Amino acid sequence: GTGVVTYYFTYIVKNLEVMGVVSSVSVFVVPLMIFFPLMLKKVPMGKMVQIGCVFYAIGSFVAFVSGGSIPVLIGATVITGIGTLPVTYLVNLMALDCGSYNAYKGRQRMDGTIGAIKGFANKLGGACGSGLLGIMLTMGGFDSTLETQTSSANFMIVALYTLIPCILFAVMAVMFSFYKLDKMMPEINRVIESKSAEIS
Repeated sequence: GTGVVTYYFTYIVKNLEVMGVVSSVSVFVVPLMIFFPLMLKKVPMGKMVQIGCVFYAIGSFVAFVSGGSIPVLIGATVITGIGTLPVTYLVNLMALDCGSYNAYKGRQRMDGTIGAIKGFANKLGGACGSGLLGIMLTMGGFDSTLETQTSSANFMIVALYTLIPCILFAVMAVMFSFYKLDKMMPEINRVIESKSAEIS
């Protein structure tokens, strides 16, 4: 979301026209969402998001070693696209679980507050990412007046597009190993249903 993809295809691939083609490949993985309900019966949400993070990290690493090869980038886009699905579409459901945890603890669910915080964090992250993009490109020696960038500037572009996301999603995957709410949800739902039955 930082716009680095444009720099990557302009200065590394050196063909901005194929950017849309490569990016559109991820659309073909969207139908995999129809399997989510079946998978959620066997795999907890946190674990699915963790698997998504692993896929995204692998796809980013494949892009890192691609050398700007279009076929390899297409493959990397498919892998990251698969990884994006659970990360994008299950986070809202996980936020609802947080509301259920609040209710389980006798507090207000605060679904609206949780959603607002999530939206604010998304906007803040996008703004910070865009700002850091300019700072890091400058640190790499990027010069917009040059048609061909220096090796350090090119490496910074590649790192921003591939290596840094790879590292971040790998860290996220490790952090999800400590996510315990999935295991607690059966008990949480039982208690909430019991309280609702008592009220009614």
